[in-house]
Amino acid sequence: MNAYHEQQQYSKYLPIRVIFHKNNPNFYVIPHWHEGLELLYVLCGNPGTVLIQGQRYNLKEHELLIIGSKQVHSMDLKITQMDKLLTIIIPPEWLFGKSINSEVLNFSPIYKRAEYFQKNIQFKESLENLIFFYQKSYMDEAENMNALYYSHVVGSNVVKLIGENSIANEIVQNNETPDFLKDAILYIKRNFDQQLDIRDISSSYHVSPEYFSRIFKKYTGISPKKFILRLRLTKAIELLRTTNLDMNEIAVMCGFGTNKNFFVLFKKYYTTTPLQYRKSLFD
Repeated sequence: MNAYHEQQQYSKYLPIRVIFHKNNPNFYVIPHWHEGLELLYVLCGNPGTVLIQGQRYNLKEHELLIIGSKQVHSMDLKITQMDKLLTIIIPPEWLFGKSINSEVLNFSPIYKRAEYFQKNIQFKESLENLIFFYQKSYMDEAENMNALYYSHVVGSNVVKLIGENSIANEIVQNNETPDFLKDAILYIKRNFDQQLDIRDISSSYHVSPEYFSRIFKKYTGISPKKFILRLRLTKAIELLRTTNLDMNEIAVMCGFGTNKNFFVLFKKYYTTTPLQYRKSLFD
């Protein structure tokens, strides 16, 4: 069966599309794709199966699945009175800006089990609050502001997950990976907001910068410099979406050092400036 292109319609109040599924015992969605990212979160129950480009996911309570833009997927769900499923369709340009770099959207499906939310309670609560205020907004338009707020909180967490997922896919953590490299990767992830120098890092493991960079790229697929940049940009996106911090503060907190450096690197990767990106969230 050929997959069809599903067009999405968004609310005039929210930049995303929210769908709350309940009590639909024979819910089958034929293979399709759309421009928007699709987030599925099981509030309760075990509603069924999602198939994404040949990979099967059996959704269970408090599990999360994020489907990338243009990824072909279908669903075979049996939503009883005991099941509740939240679907959110997110326009990529709302997350990453209108002049989006296609590399950003090239990620595998993100599947998080219930254990993930034990350490990410705020994300879980933002999903539940979003559906709560979204349903209330039908009766009280004032609740649209609350729903909009939680849309941005959810969006920030999605950006963070996509960034972590793309980095994790590039890091080959297996028995052949040198122990010093595993330790170095962990060190960088914990200290990317500091002024890191590859010479200092390599020296601490008693290897040359050239050898360190060569081994790093061999096992991760990217250079140490690009790895650090990915971490910093992911954090910057989170702060731009969820805080009112000015550009200088964000530059320092993410390890860019100066506002100019932050501006140049952000625009190179996302093809828009940090300030333009923040403004686009509210256009």
